[in-house]
Amino acid sequence: MQVLGALTAVFFLGGWRGPFLPPVVWLFAKIILVALIMIWIRGTLPRLRYDQLMALGWKILIPVALINIVITGAILLI
Repeated sequence: MQVLGALTAVFFLGGWRGPFLPPVVWLFAKIILVALIMIWIRGTLPRLRYDQLMALGWKILIPVALINIVITGAILLI
């Protein structure tokens, strides 16, 4: 969780940059914030069973991805 928080902070949250505090403090604050958000989401959302997850992937996510590919291709052709 801490490694994922560090990677998220570096890649998506500006890394160690921030105002008014030393860079190391900002990085650790961002890592802790991301870890707390992950704990909060995992604690509040229900867990999906394997069959529910497979149904979500096959019935919703794959068609949405294919529609996204078609729309992106159409936009690039125009």
